[in-house]
Amino acid sequence: MVARLFHIISFINMKKLLVFAVSLFSSMATMAYDFESNGFYYNILSLSDLTAQVTCKGAEDEYEGYIASYSGDITIPSTVEYAGRTFTVTSINEYAFQECSIRTLTIPASVTRISKKNSSGNQELSGLRGGFINLIVEDSDTPIECFRSIIYFGSLTGSAYIGRNIAGAQSGGVTHYGGGYTSITFGNKVTYLDRTCANCQELTTVTLPESIKKVNCAFVGCESLKSVTAPGVEYINGAFIGCTSLETVDIPNLRIIENEAFKGCESLKNYVVPQCVVKIDGAVFRNCTGLESVTLPSTLVELGKENGSTFMSCTALKEIVVSNPLPINIAETTFDAATYINATLKVPVGSLEAYKNADSWKNFFNIVEDASIASDIYTLVVDNDIECGEIAVEGEEVQPQYQDKNEYSDYIYATYRFLRKGSPLKITVTPDFNYILQALYVNGVNVTGDVVDNVYNTTVTGNMNISAEFGYTDDPRPEPDMILTMKQADNGIMKMKFSKYDGCEIAVAPCDGWKIHSVTLDGEDVTNEFANEDNYYYIYMNKDRELVVVYATASEGVEAVTSAATAVRVTGYAGNITVSNAEAGESISIFFDSARWRKHHQSARE
Repeated sequence: MVARLFHIISFINMKKLLVFAVSLFSSMATMAYDFESNGFYYNILSLSDLTAQVTCKGAEDEYEGYIASYSGDITIPSTVEYAGRTFTVTSINEYAFQECSIRTLTIPASVTRISKKNSSGNQELSGLRGGFINLIVEDSDTPIECFRSIIYFGSLTGSAYIGRNIAGAQSGGVTHYGGGYTSITFGNKVTYLDRTCANCQELTTVTLPESIKKVNCAFVGCESLKSVTAPGVEYINGAFIGCTSLETVDIPNLRIIENEAFKGCESLKNYVVPQCVVKIDGAVFRNCTGLESVTLPSTLVELGKENGSTFMSCTALKEIVVSNPLPINIAETTFDAATYINATLKVPVGSLEAYKNADSWKNFFNIVEDASIASDIYTLVVDNDIECGEIAVEGEEVQPQYQDKNEYSDYIYATYRFLRKGSPLKITVTPDFNYILQALYVNGVNVTGDVVDNVYNTTVTGNMNISAEFGYTDDPRPEPDMILTMKQADNGIMKMKFSKYDGCEIAVAPCDGWKIHSVTLDGEDVTNEFANEDNYYYIYMNKDRELVVVYATASEGVEAVTSAATAVRVTGYAGNITVSNAEAGESISIFFDSARWRKHHQSARE
């Protein structure tokens, strides 16, 4: 009887629990947000961090989409008040604006992700779904993360302002399947473009700020794009593939062009590759069927090294102007057979025989010298894979050096220096400890016999490639001592001697009433490095170095030095103190804080 009663009670409790669960599920289905404020609906992302996400009002039906919560001009707030706390708005749900009619959407700097919550409550990168006329992404140093694009399976028909870098799992465009905007502007916080404006059929003109240095597949398929101006861009990779209307390209600071950057740009007729471009690799101009002439700069050191189809299918190509008097290596497939036969190769005066005998260049049926070709800037490349030693180069540089750097690490593939023709060049080779120089190569020629005291002197006559080989020795050369020169205020200097690769801790100790104004090491400001409890800084000695310390009066308790007193100097020597430039009858006070001196002297000994 008791057991039967227990089962009846359990059945009743289970029934109540089921009813409660159904009621809770129904409530969740009709309320897809945690709270509402000033017409915006939010999900709480983190109570500990007080972060929130903009979302929609809720689902009308599981199969019929979402309630249109917003319309008109929408500016998402960066913070929102709820339950007596201030939440930072850091995210937007991808469905927040689905089925909405938005004229202008402004995304604040606080929003760093466009995402949705999955069933586990974790964040997934996605993109906004909905129709927008204008888009504004406010300036920020922090990228905005999204999957493929900010607007995903939506539309943008007006203008876009992007004030920061776009990042994400597949790197971020402005739109994906729906890029109908007619103009786009980038802010000065944007430093790179990655798949940013692909397939935007209405975009006709692009001007990029100087802050943007790299462009990767950014305007692929923009068939109406006619002109591009990008004064700061140094590297482009597959940027303008299929831009069939592109006629004008103004990118004066280009250094590297790779991987089909202008492939299929049928309207590009004449292109002068900017001076200081060092590398063109891949099918960069393939299928540029309207290209009639191209000029290659004297600074170019690589042309189609990895992929030799740079000018394949350029059926209208009639003229190739080469500014370098020394032919660089190219593949036979760099140009079509028809180009070798029909086009004219123009070279500097005095270079005719060199090109007629160079591999692949000699395939041109028509090679002529042109007195109008002038070049006085060349590229020097130093091998960055050298082991067991270093190469230093001194010469007349006419442009800032360019470093081809890995996008995801600090590894530098190559360093390019731009030098003036005829200028002297000093190459210093320094082997590591227990190593000696075995060979120094300049443009593949072994010049080791002309190296004197690890120095090779020459003259810039064209592009140069420098590399070296080092070998181990059981009879190491003595390591030279390194000198650290320390200048403190303007009263004198101290010098300390170290063995190479040693280091030391330096303490900077201002007297009472004074503070550190600035500290520089080899001309570089390192003042912040001394902002620790004991004002210590570790200096690594791999060369002679100079430390300069400047003090200033503290802001409290000490009067500023007046102009009348600036000429007075107090100089201390062993057993002697000299005061100079003081006025007659003027009182001079000199203090020596012996306790402070003993404290730092004891610390140094320890």
